[in-house]
Amino acid sequence: MSSLAVSGPSVSISVDLELEERGVETRPREALESSVHELIDLLGDAQLSATWFASEPAISSSLHHALRSDSAHKAAISMDGDWRGHENGRNRFAAEFLRRKKAADLAGIEVRTLAAPHGVAQENFDLLVRQGISVIRSDSASATRHKDRARLRGVVSLRYGLWQISDVESMSRGGWFGGYFAAKQICRTIDGTIGDRSVIHFAIDAVRLSVEGRTGLRAVSKVLAHIVGRRRDGLQAGSIVDIVSRLAAPRKTRPAQSVLRAA
Repeated sequence: MSSLAVSGPSVSISVDLELEERGVETRPREALESSVHELIDLLGDAQLSATWFASEPAISSSLHHALRSDSAHKAAISMDGDWRGHENGRNRFAAEFLRRKKAADLAGIEVRTLAAPHGVAQENFDLLVRQGISVIRSDSASATRHKDRARLRGVVSLRYGLWQISDVESMSRGGWFGGYFAAKQICRTIDGTIGDRSVIHFAIDAVRLSVEGRTGLRAVSKVLAHIVGRRRDGLQAGSIVDIVSRLAAPRKTRPAQSVLRAA
């Protein structure tokens, strides 16, 4: 397994445009589009890039809006369901993934990140890597054991140059008080990340924002402003691929010097 070259505290940011189990009231598509535009503006004002997850990136108008607003934003595929067990089979996973990936390719959308809430079976790692996927975002930690302390930060090296990020921080509480409390807790977690020079992931649920309106947006704005304010302390922030690429960058080593004299 590869080791991580931690150059400083980091926070990766993503936006979920669809989730399998959200437990929130639905709103018309117009409400989601409005929240997406507000969120794009918030990220733009903060000069922060994010990874935007959609189950069908090729036809997601919200994702297209994000990519057009800033070339630093990244597109990603969200795979619903549990793909860990053999009962689903490699063929079914491959068919579901390749259909979405190829559609994104035809639409000119680069996809290097996959969200699989329950993880992905190891037998599918080589397929993902061949298709250009470098990071899996999972809600559960990988079964892979990693002696590096990066294991505690929720970032692990899998196989074939594939990485997994988990331990996701999200706005899971609704309402004014819940959103305020969640934002405050995430800001404290970011401060802790700076203290131990580790990395976390902050996920924004766009559908929940479409339900909560200004209340939810204020909570997200508070977290983004905190991230910007802590940049002076060395905090790095960006899309998942950007952050993992920095972590996975090879360490610079001094070339070995021969003790033999030149002839």
